[in-house]
Amino acid sequence: MARPADQRPRRRHLDHRRPRPGAPRGEALRILPTLAASGHNTLVVTYRNDPEAFPSPDARFHLGHTEWRDVLSAVDYARAAGARQVILVGWSMGGAAILNLMRSWDHGGFVSGIVLDCPVVDWSATLRMNARQLNVPPLWTWTALKLIQHRLGVRAADLDYRDVALDVPTLLYVDHDDRTVAPQPTVALAATSPSIQLVETREGGHCRSWNLDPAAYESTVSTFLKSL
Repeated sequence: MARPADQRPRRRHLDHRRPRPGAPRGEALRILPTLAASGHNTLVVTYRNDPEAFPSPDARFHLGHTEWRDVLSAVDYARAAGARQVILVGWSMGGAAILNLMRSWDHGGFVSGIVLDCPVVDWSATLRMNARQLNVPPLWTWTALKLIQHRLGVRAADLDYRDVALDVPTLLYVDHDDRTVAPQPTVALAATSPSIQLVETREGGHCRSWNLDPAAYESTVSTFLKSL
């Protein structure tokens, strides 16, 4: 689904996704035809600890706080292959990895756009939401958050990406009936910049806005890509 090397445009889409831990790359097939039809080359990238990738030293996911370096490696690969810009596409924890990347790396204009579907914008809010659904006592939830911060070597503020400055056009999907990732922080992130376009759905659940209305989803993504 890629153009020959001598044809243009030379931008590449990098899809960084995590509808659930260990989900296969095949989950990206919903949107790949739309991305391919846009005329750009596409990479669907694995992270450390994915089935197709090398494990990290502790063989654990780090909520995007180390995985963002794998996103950056994919960007470097695209640049070495001739890409002049990239568009980052991420689902769930993949969205958190992209937000970590944008917080940690000065892209210097190399990132021309971002598409995020039900990203984890605040891990603390997401953990608390899941704990309430499971009737976990608040003290246990607080302890779990402290353990996560200690294991990752981060502060509570580092788990909240609402302060990440998204300085490129961004298409952001949120489903208000998402019971896996807290939706409200995503809505708050969208309010921080006029460059962010928010698409709100209901009854889709986590990373399933496409399933509600594939034609509308694909049309919105296509229009966004053309605007870049």
